[in-house]
This record gives sequence, C-alpha cells and structure tokens, in this order.
Amino acid sequence: MGLGLVSLVYSPFLLSVSMFGVVLLAFFDISPEHKPILSPSLRKKWDRFWGAPSFWALLLVFFTIFFSGLYSDNFDYWFERSRIKLPFLGLPIAFFFLPKLSQKDYRKIALFYILVMVISAIGVTINYGLDFDHINTLIGQGQHIPVPRNHIRFSLGIAIAVMLSIGLYFDASPLFKKQKLVVGLIGVLLFFFQHLLAVRSGMLGVYLGLLVFVIKSLSIRKYRSLGILSIAFIIILPYLGQKYIPSLKRKVGYMLYDWKMRQEGQASQYSDSGRIASIKAGLKIGHSQPALGVGAGDLHQEMDKYLNVYQQKKGLIPHNEYVFYYAATGIVGLVLFLFGILTPIFWGKHYQNALFLSIQVILLLSFFVEATLETSTGTGYYLFWSLLGLLFVSNDIDSQNTD
Repeated sequence: MGLGLVSLVYSPFLLSVSMFGVVLLAFFDISPEHKPILSPSLRKKWDRFWGAPSFWALLLVFFTIFFSGLYSDNFDYWFERSRIKLPFLGLPIAFFFLPKLSQKDYRKIALFYILVMVISAIGVTINYGLDFDHINTLIGQGQHIPVPRNHIRFSLGIAIAVMLSIGLYFDASPLFKKQKLVVGLIGVLLFFFQHLLAVRSGMLGVYLGLLVFVIKSLSIRKYRSLGILSIAFIIILPYLGQKYIPSLKRKVGYMLYDWKMRQEGQASQYSDSGRIASIKAGLKIGHSQPALGVGAGDLHQEMDKYLNVYQQKKGLIPHNEYVFYYAATGIVGLVLFLFGILTPIFWGKHYQNALFLSIQVILLLSFFVEATLETSTGTGYYLFWSLLGLLFVSNDIDSQNTD
C-alpha cells in the first residue's frame, strides 16, 4: 500500500502497476500450495456489490464515455478516452471486494501519505529558496514553482494532506503519544506551504476543505469557539497571504494582468484566457448537441474548430470536467456522470464524516478548473482517495451504529 501511495503522487507507471495489483488482491486468493486461485467467495461478493450504490455508481463514469463511441467518428480518440477511464470499470469492484479498512489501517496510510508530502514540500521549498528571484519572475509570467510532476495535482495532494492532518489531530485513538502535536504542526506548515505554492485550485480546495471541518465544529459544543475563530482566519489569511508571500503576490499580479489583456482582446497567449476559451468552446459544442453531445471521439476535432474562433492553440480540451462530459455526452451523460460521483457522498450519509467529505470537496472542486479525469494520474488519484475513503467511512459508520 505504501508503494501505491508514492506512485499515486508521482509515477504513472507505478500507478498502473498498483491498480493492477489491487485487482489481483481482490479477485484472487493464495492456495495452500502458494498459488493464486480465483476467490471462492467471488459470487457472494459480486451479489453484495450491486447492493452498494456508493461503489457501482462509479462505473457510470466509464460507461458514459464508452457508449458515446456509438456516435463518434474518430475511433482512435474515443479509444484513448475510454482507456483512461478504464480504472472506473475495475477499481470500484476491486476495492469493494477487499476487506473493510480498519480505522487503524487508515491512520497508518494517512500518516505515510502525509510524510511523503512533507518531504516533497521541504524539497520544493529548498529549491524555491535557492532560485528565489528567477522562480518569482516565472510566476509573474504565468508559470509556477517547480514541483514533482503536475503542479495542480501536487497542490491538491497538499490540500488532502492538510485534511488528513486535521482528521488525525482530532483522532480519539492516536497511534502514538505525540500524534496530536506532530500532525497539528505538520498541518499548519503544509497549510502555509499551500500559499507558497500559489496554485489557485489547491488554495481554494484547502479553504473549502477547512470550511467542512468548521461547519462540523459549529455543531459540537466543545469545538464551537474554535470553529468561530477558524472562520475569522479563513477570511483574513488569504488577504495577508497575497500581501506578504512573494509567490502568491506575483500570482495575483499575473491574474490581474491577464484579466486586463483579456479585456483589451490581447490575451490569446495567456494561461487563464486559454482556460476560459477552452471552457467556452466546450459549452458551445455541448449546446450544439445538448442531448447526447458530439461523442468523446469527436470532441478533440470539434474543440479545434471552435478554438480557432478564439485564436487559441489547437489540441486543448475543456479545462473543466463537467463541461467535458456535457460537450462529449450531452445532458444525459452529464447527469449520469454527476450521479456517479455524488452517490458515494450521499448514499449511506457518508457526508456525515467530515474527513471524507472534505477530501471529496477538494477532488470535485478540481473538476471545475481542470479535466482531472482525462489523465491516467488524475483518474487514479480521484479513485484512490474516493474508494479508500469509502472503505474507511463504511466501517466507521457501521461501528457507530453498533455502539
């Protein structure tokens, strides 16, 4: 599991291997002769799977794209989209077949992941300090602080690590004596590191995730004062950050410059304008075929046609997962997609678990600014934290119901 966590953060190859390994663990047992055999309880597990909408609803994310191939002309691009979504067909089943995750196991995984992100954050901070002026200049030109692989995915990972730190801080059964002190300090440091990164989706994610915990705290008398104090910090800290943190200050300056250029009709080469243009193009394509969309296979070429109008480079897809599904599969596909990703939150009242909900908020927020699920890493990242959380929260709710 530890190797799988590292791979989810950085290595697409190890991510694929890890997902394949999970499937093998779920479907096969080891015989007395130490040979893999098909699990004898597979039939019972399969019957129980269809009684768990939180898991089988995620299959719709794959099938919606897959069946759009019936009215797509570009088979190669449709196959590429379907291949990237293939984990949505196998992993929900595989994770459901695995044993329920104990709270102790989840804590160990969370601590290991937090450690990986802390080490990564230290390396990023040192590199930033060694090349401070140059990197700040790049940020002012629409670039970002160098991080391992994708900066948006990395910032979302930091936001999730902050949520895990909060969850472990309020843990009623800590793994070690100083857990509250250690994870509390780490959570604060990663929170401020998120501002140093100056990646907007990650920053918004961490604040919305915090808001989930704040709302939860307001319903608990002994944490009510802490919740009210946290609201004040959530309001004040973004202002102080953009005023005193150099990287964030440069990022805000670039955003304002991009906005100005866009107002003057000169923003075709700027990153924010490219994102907005891609979303506008996706919406126009969706409006042209609102019921079923143009098909995932044909979306690529349709995007190129519309982006010519905005004088944007070709090869872009909508920088919004919801718009992507609307353009490719229409209203019907978008509704099925929303059902697939929202059912794990609302079925069984899983939203009552603040940690699970905060991570889901971060992941679903990323869909507004990126086509997160259109990369294998993004798909693996979303599925891992969603399915791992479902294994944990189902066990947590069951234990509460038996108390």
